[in-house]
Amino acid sequence: MSPKNDTEPLVTVDSNGQLIYGRTKHGERMLDFSHCGYMGGGVALPDAVVKITLEPLSAPQDEDHDDTERIQAAIDSLGMDKVTSDKDISAILLRAGTYRIQGQLKMEKSGVVLRGQGEETILVCSGTGQRSLICMSGGAPGPVYKNDGQFKIQDEKVPLGETLIHVKHNGTIQVGDRVYVQRNTNNKWIKRLGMDHLEDDPKAGANNWKPETYVQKYERTVIATDEESITIHVGVPCTIQENFGGGEIIRVKPDRRMSHCGVEYMDIVSDYNGEEDEDHGWKAVDMNCIRDSWVRNVSAYHFGYSCVSIDEKAIRITVQDCKYLEPISKIRGGRRYSFNLCGQQCLIQRCYTSHGRHDYVNGSQVRGPNVFLDCVAVDHHADCGPHHRWSVSTLFDNIKCPVLNVRNRGTSGTGHGWAGANMVLWNCTTQKIICEYPPAANNFCIGCKADEFAGDGHFESQGECVVPRSLYLAQLKERLGMDAVKSVANEEQFEFLG
Repeated sequence: MSPKNDTEPLVTVDSNGQLIYGRTKHGERMLDFSHCGYMGGGVALPDAVVKITLEPLSAPQDEDHDDTERIQAAIDSLGMDKVTSDKDISAILLRAGTYRIQGQLKMEKSGVVLRGQGEETILVCSGTGQRSLICMSGGAPGPVYKNDGQFKIQDEKVPLGETLIHVKHNGTIQVGDRVYVQRNTNNKWIKRLGMDHLEDDPKAGANNWKPETYVQKYERTVIATDEESITIHVGVPCTIQENFGGGEIIRVKPDRRMSHCGVEYMDIVSDYNGEEDEDHGWKAVDMNCIRDSWVRNVSAYHFGYSCVSIDEKAIRITVQDCKYLEPISKIRGGRRYSFNLCGQQCLIQRCYTSHGRHDYVNGSQVRGPNVFLDCVAVDHHADCGPHHRWSVSTLFDNIKCPVLNVRNRGTSGTGHGWAGANMVLWNCTTQKIICEYPPAANNFCIGCKADEFAGDGHFESQGECVVPRSLYLAQLKERLGMDAVKSVANEEQFEFLG
């Protein structure tokens, strides 16, 4: 099958190096992904001042030793309720050696970095028990306003990528306010997608989609307003249509999530007993209820689920230069999601996996934008891409992996259905790509190389890379300038920016 595109190119570069955006036949444009990552993109990860230094206290072979309590005490002593600048961030340095964790390390307050000295610092998830070794989660996204807090979107259609939304708020919404852009659904939308027939085959064990479970809230900041409209800082990641349920703008109180925390420069290794053992470390780092934080230069060995899992209440996270290696588990569903991205406005870049299943993956109803950039997967057991239930607007930018799919998974699982919408595959290299077109949305495959293409999605420049090399970095350069690119790109990325 040789899919074709019947519209103008969605992104081109003019003679001055500026990005020119085309539109689909439905009037939709490419989303700006440059807001993804720490502090909203284009900001270098801070190098926190070391306030506490810990030394290893046992020999590597001492399996009964436990460093949990003393490392946890150090974390708790430095945690802050609020961070106002990078100067408030403090690091705990784990000097080279082995540290055994019989339990779990919890980072629940702001401004703490757990730092090793590279691969010579080894954090061991010791003993038995399926668990996340490091949990980074504290606070809450912030409650909504109960009075004068919810306003109906007046537009018949707010297309993908649009930042201007008409809403009659009588001056209640101000510049700088946090809002949820809520996208509703109805039975008409479910039927349009064909997700009302998943139960037709009782042997499949799938469930039909229900409108009330597919309401999505996109976190945004208001950057302009008048009495009948607002402008948000990042466009909508999925078209909002009145005939499919419409939407609302919901005012949100100040963010109370922990922030400005990091895990960096170490190896994290799980004990295990046998090649299919599952009673051991599951996630090396788990992030939820957290913003503006990071994991960098961490290699995770033998964990059954992931190196880093970014959960749905996380926002503006950067994960970079990390590896998921030698996983230990059965090879079946619910395992080996090497870099699992379920938050909003997150960046995972320059990561590597081997022997995973779904290596660079979105879970259910992930609300974009999100970005995977310059990542590699080898010796896989499944595919990369959105996994299930209408995740929207993730950019897979220069991903090298065996199989990359954006498709209708039908009755898989308990009714995965349309796994993703408005996904962008940009200059990726794979053996096989499936890019399918969901009703009332899009999926884009641009500049990708593969031995086999399939699907009826939006395809451009099959088998030949396009300019710019990286859409994320090009959008970041256009929005914030070259210094912003230098803050997040390594030398190789910067050299091949064009």
